[in-house]
Amino acid sequence: MLTLYGNPASRANRVRWLLLECQAPFREREVEFGPGGTRSPEFLALNPNGHIPVLVDGDEVIVESVAICLYVARRYGGPLFPADWGQAARAYQWPIWALSELDRPLESAGAHHSWLPAAQRSAQQASAARAKLAHPLQILQNELEERPYLAGPTFSVADIVVAEMMTASKAAGLDLGEFPAIRRWLVKCLSRPAARLALPEDALSDVVGQGAPAPVS
Repeated sequence: MLTLYGNPASRANRVRWLLLECQAPFREREVEFGPGGTRSPEFLALNPNGHIPVLVDGDEVIVESVAICLYVARRYGGPLFPADWGQAARAYQWPIWALSELDRPLESAGAHHSWLPAAQRSAQQASAARAKLAHPLQILQNELEERPYLAGPTFSVADIVVAEMMTASKAAGLDLGEFPAIRRWLVKCLSRPAARLALPEDALSDVVGQGAPAPVS
């Protein structure tokens, strides 16, 4: 039995989605941020960095959400980790790319547009973060104009990681109408049954609620 340590306000959401797609039996232990949770001695014994998620699989303890997702996809995911070498490379490439190019400006834009208390928000910082997103979003748009999914012709772990990250788009104040291929792909990914079970309702409705779900293929 796999054990996932996380909470619904964390990157554990992408791991939960993947585990449900894999139909891998797992249990979840909710860990709050702060002294009684991620900074408790018990949790720090699992992850000295004091971050969630953490996955325990027998004697294996894996930290960092993208590493966890790639581990789960390779070990339990079947077609979610492609057998083709080129597609497998893209299954690594796009989650790593998203961490490098999307994650930090998305988080900054989301914080200053929506998540922080109003008195702590900076419209200037939100705007600057969105400006940094323009180039990587165009790269993603161009890719999804060429292929239906990030690693190849079928849905994979790469789509889970990047799509879950992109659920922050509305909170960040992004207009995905400017990126129609991204929006079609994102609605298609988030309309999957496992995504609907794994992700917070507001994260889903922010994207899927803006248009009719595409057929799942």
